[in-house]
Amino acid sequence: MCVYDLATQRAQPHPNPALKHLYNLCCTADDKWIISTVHAGMGCSHGILAIAAHGQEVFNLHIPGCRPDVSPDGKRVAWNASDFVIRVGDLDFSGSEPKVIHQHDAVTTLKPAECYQANWSPDGRYLAFTSGTKTKKKLGDPPEFTGVEAPGWDLYVADANGTNRFIRVTTDGKSNKQPAWAPVATRKP
Repeated sequence: MCVYDLATQRAQPHPNPALKHLYNLCCTADDKWIISTVHAGMGCSHGILAIAAHGQEVFNLHIPGCRPDVSPDGKRVAWNASDFVIRVGDLDFSGSEPKVIHQHDAVTTLKPAECYQANWSPDGRYLAFTSGTKTKKKLGDPPEFTGVEAPGWDLYVADANGTNRFIRVTTDGKSNKQPAWAPVATRKP
């Protein structure tokens, strides 16, 4: 893994050369930690790790699933606990090892509908996510993967502090995935 500094336009290798098989990396607001999924690497079959951004330390957070997203203030994390659950918890860096506490399910879906790709709103109050039904294909990648056509999938916004308090924001089912938030310019009266 390399870290690219926008100011200097230089890439430097991460201090830990053993990092591999990581995806869905995100950073805490204080630039001290990287939270990432690991798949079949670093002694883990599948898990979510806390990685020191500027050091050697790597800790398994012991939470199920993948695709973490750290809140803008760096205090919470949302992740796919399963294909049918998006969970939220508080990041706790106060002890000898990072952990996730005060967990709750923010979104749960019933089979065959799945939910994926949680993304925090800039104010940390909401999660955008995608949901749809996995089609039965003999070959090919699952519809939740980026770049894979996913008919019937739409975007939703959920209250990050509740459970199953969400609204659908797209309705055409045209492979709406990978939600992201964008700032909107405000006009002064």
